Amino acid sequence: MPNFLSFYTLLLALSAFRGNGAFVYPLYNIGVILVAAAVAGIFFHEKLNTANRIGLGLAVLAIGLLSWQQFV
Repeated sequence: MPNFLSFYTLLLALSAFRGNGAFVYPLYNIGVILVAAAVAGIFFHEKLNTANRIGLGLAVLAIGLLSWQQFV
């Protein structure tokens, strides 16, 4: 069921951005990573160390910089 919902969400995102996969796929992938980190913290009481937090922040920054032309 979660796999179907994630695929359905991906299709909705692609249709919302007129099939622009170069914009949608990186955002989708970093979203999956951020949700997985949040679920691990909430349900399994995992602690992110400093290196993990820096890595997540840099990943979000990189996706933002790559997608900057879409926002402007």
